[in-house]
Amino acid sequence: MPMSSALPESLRIKLPVADDLLLPEVVLNSILAATGISVVIPAMIQPKHLRSNIQAVESCRFSPEELAALRTALCTAD
Repeated sequence: MPMSSALPESLRIKLPVADDLLLPEVVLNSILAATGISVVIPAMIQPKHLRSNIQAVESCRFSPEELAALRTALCTAD
């Protein structure tokens, strides 16, 4: 995910490129937070994918406001 200068610095710090949990955490929580969607069924080819997805939803590092900013950035990315 390219870093947008429109994102607050405090949020950009939480987006380490080398973090394997970042993608499932951003995607799953952006969908589940404030969208009216309460169930997401992602593909889980390997058991580690299931563990990553569970961990991403159970211990999200992002606030609802940060998830909204990420969702906006993802929807408006070129």
